[in-house]
Amino acid sequence: MGGGAGQIAFASDRSGTTQIWVMNVDRTDPRQVTDMPEGACQPAWSPDGARLVFISPCIRNQEAYPGAGMFVVNLDGSELTPLPTVPGGDYDPSWSPDGKYIAFTSLRNSGRPRIYRLNLEDGTVERLSQQYDRDLQPAWSPDGLKIAFATINKGVQQIWTMNPDGTNQTVFYGNMN
Repeated sequence: MGGGAGQIAFASDRSGTTQIWVMNVDRTDPRQVTDMPEGACQPAWSPDGARLVFISPCIRNQEAYPGAGMFVVNLDGSELTPLPTVPGGDYDPSWSPDGKYIAFTSLRNSGRPRIYRLNLEDGTVERLSQQYDRDLQPAWSPDGLKIAFATINKGVQQIWTMNPDGTNQTVFYGNMN
């Protein structure tokens, strides 16, 4: 939720290609925000509710999005801005509560899903995951002091937390075997 007084952002193929839409929580006033030729999905609100970060291409819901990049757009569809990327695929964006960072999953460098953090002020990207981990779906705590994420370690799925700089990675939930 975001966008002021009770709006949701979602991906839908109601226009023929998966695109980002917003509507009021009472299901009124649905509006298409994006018109990306190869589709768009995974919207996440900026803390002020004025913009969305999303990924493209996105033809359908998948576990991974090879070749995807992240974009920021205003709610009216204006000022579409691609975010820095490298080959591989960036997805699962999550905006920090202070609006300075976007945590995301990327397949860059190894093809293995890892968590990265984009600094929106200077465009730098930092890997937060350890070298051999398979981490995905980062989510910021409301106070911005932790990032929760899913991990697959030796076939076991778990939820871990870490500090915003990637330190102090600790199991939060999951089988330790």
